[in-house]
Amino acid sequence: MSRREEREAAFRLLYEYTFFDKEDADSFLRSREEFDGEAFGNFTKELFVGCVGALSRIDESISKYAVGWKLSRMSRVTKSVLRLAVYETTFTDTPPKVLINEAVELAKKYGEDKADKFINGILNSFARDEGLLSDGAAKTDGENDEK
Repeated sequence: MSRREEREAAFRLLYEYTFFDKEDADSFLRSREEFDGEAFGNFTKELFVGCVGALSRIDESISKYAVGWKLSRMSRVTKSVLRLAVYETTFTDTPPKVLINEAVELAKKYGEDKADKFINGILNSFARDEGLLSDGAAKTDGENDEK
């Protein structure tokens, strides 16, 4: 499985987890593997378990940059994409530009209309403020600085 495929599998797990978020991450992962008959790769497991373990910190970061939006009002898909991207940006050495692009692609594939632009804006602000990007480094879809 490629990194992209494992990241997408981790996103799907995070999305499913939003329906069972009181369950322990390891137990949830084992139950999904047993139910689906699918063995998740190490990278998928690492992303999922790590993200669930840092949810409160991740959600604080998302809330800080989602100006005018409460997490409770975001779709489960949007929250899951954002959580995964913020986790990876914070806790792995994958370049933020790559992670933002991957998050936007997941939003296009699974999200509602305009979720990709919403996610792109939040993640760019987060990465810039954390000193991980120079201004405009990860803009996608031909966006420019005119707003």
